[in-house]
Amino acid sequence: MTNFTRRKTLTRLVLVNIVLLALVLIWNHQRHTSTVAVAVAKSKQMMDMPAAAMNLPAEYFLDSTAVQGIVNTSDQLASVFADGDFAYLSSIPLSEGEARYWQDEGCSSDSCALAIYYDYANGGALEAIIDLDTQNVVASWKNDNARPGGSSEVMPIAVEIAGADPQVQAVLGEIGDVDPAMIPMSGWLADDLCAEDFCVDLTFHDPAGTGRIVHVFVNLETEQVARIFYTWSRGSLSSQTSGPAQRLQ
Repeated sequence: MTNFTRRKTLTRLVLVNIVLLALVLIWNHQRHTSTVAVAVAKSKQMMDMPAAAMNLPAEYFLDSTAVQGIVNTSDQLASVFADGDFAYLSSIPLSEGEARYWQDEGCSSDSCALAIYYDYANGGALEAIIDLDTQNVVASWKNDNARPGGSSEVMPIAVEIAGADPQVQAVLGEIGDVDPAMIPMSGWLADDLCAEDFCVDLTFHDPAGTGRIVHVFVNLETEQVARIFYTWSRGSLSSQTSGPAQRLQ
């Protein structure tokens, strides 16, 4: 084999490897973008932000009224609803991996969703898989130990309860004028009814400017504020801040 032939063969191999590498990078980017989009959609659903504002496809955001219509009128769940006091909390589209567990019932990532209700009479959550195309309940179960987090349905109720509390007013003023520090989380208090009841933790930056975080635990079952307390937050870090100098020994 001449030197020219070797160089020609080597050039071809290099070009083929470059093309294959480019294809792999494009595939990984598209897959990563899709995964991130789903994660963002799920974590942000409680804020009811329009899909267009988040640059996400509309299918990541469900019509809660339509979801409740499917679940509330299901013959399969009629006896379950009769034995409890259920309130709709949220609904989440199933990913491709999640939908495969119900693929025999016709589920795909584009057609099925998980709907979550809380039973205020007996505690625990009712979780149902619904087919948005056929408008049927595919599967359902009661999760007695579930403590669902905040949602677009829970948030205004919790804020209204907190806003009517004199202690909260003394610390935060009109709570509707204060931006939350983060999304509401489900919470427990070992020495309170929140050890068993459905409670959420609302968090706000201290308006006094101390740098602390104000936690307002709201009991959604008794419709009262269970506790107010402070924790410290981490200060903003400058992008110019560098870590301690290191040296080679």
